[in-house]
Amino acid sequence: MAPRYEEADGRRKVAPEYLLKNLGQFKYTGFFEKVLWVTEKILDIGSGTGFWMGKGGKPLKNVVAYDISENMLREIKAGCLKVCGDAHKLPFGNNTFDKVICISTLHHLSDTELVLHEIKRVLRTGGVFYSDLDLDWTFAQRFRILLAIYRWFRNAPGRFKVNKELYKAAEAKNQGIRSSLVGGYLEDLGFKVTLTYHWGGGKPWPRGFAPYVAIWGVR
Repeated sequence: MAPRYEEADGRRKVAPEYLLKNLGQFKYTGFFEKVLWVTEKILDIGSGTGFWMGKGGKPLKNVVAYDISENMLREIKAGCLKVCGDAHKLPFGNNTFDKVICISTLHHLSDTELVLHEIKRVLRTGGVFYSDLDLDWTFAQRFRILLAIYRWFRNAPGRFKVNKELYKAAEAKNQGIRSSLVGGYLEDLGFKVTLTYHWGGGKPWPRGFAPYVAIWGVR
């Protein structure tokens, strides 16, 4: 499955220009790469096959690609540190990273609150957390019939020959994440939070009428 993951994961290719703009904020490019030693440390949780690292120029050397699948990590071509493990228990010290990103990842995780606690622990004070392209629960509930029809026609497990039980287990929150609760968890942890709902192009839409949610949190 790993070699075809980006093809199968329609979310992460739905808005390449939008993501390129936002994810570009997590890299230094051009002049600064040539004249400065870049020390900012970035953790990419749920890195998969390196989607983010293939966008927007040369990646930083101090990026850690973190994923539960060794096969996914083997597909990453970028020269970064690759670590295999569970997002619910990050094997890094306190205050290790300047930025943490999760692209189309939170819906795969069973205990969101525990993961956010871990993210806070490994982020330094003033560090940034960014998540995007997870299905919003309110949208999924409002359009659940249309969503069910879409998923039936798309038939991702059948198209990409993935075991149905494995696919179901991987989609821990296939009815979407409760983005307002995620924002509340982050605020309780001391983050300043911004939630933006969108269709993939970056233009904000009202909550409940847009499938994707972008989450910014500053510790």
